[in-house]
Amino acid sequence: SHTLDIREFAIGLSVLCAGTQAEKISTSFKLQDVNGDEFISFGEMVGFLVNTFAILAKLEPSTTNIDDIDTLAVETARTFFRDAGQPETGLISKRKYVSMLNGEDCMDVDLIRRVSGLEYLSTAAVLDVFANHTTEASKLSARSFVEAFDELRSRSGVYAADYADDIYRTFVG
Repeated sequence: SHTLDIREFAIGLSVLCAGTQAEKISTSFKLQDVNGDEFISFGEMVGFLVNTFAILAKLEPSTTNIDDIDTLAVETARTFFRDAGQPETGLISKRKYVSMLNGEDCMDVDLIRRVSGLEYLSTAAVLDVFANHTTEASKLSARSFVEAFDELRSRSGVYAADYADDIYRTFVG
């Protein structure tokens, strides 16, 4: 196939470099986070992979049979984003990136805070909004959850309606 497991790639690359695995993963993230916002976009990952694959193809003659480095980079990034539960228009936080390369499963707290607007609101304000959307039996339906997030985003000035359903699924499985 035209994909490369990013974890295998990172581990393989780490064999060539000095430093701990944590240092190497952190450096890899920094190299991909071109705009320095502490998140990796699909485009940033593809750019990093294109450059890395091109360098490896020049250094290792056995890799010159790669038909299309751009396609390999896109498909590899697509697989990584899919495994992270993100669309290509999404973002991957450093915490999520590190946990994935370490083989851990974690909720992307940084992304949830950013796209929900929760990072701008107090705990009391957030709990009040959710309390106002619960039923008399203290239950919160998927629809009520999305409505509460819409209200929170509007209070914080953040717009990311596409993520509300994903955030809900993160909490309820």
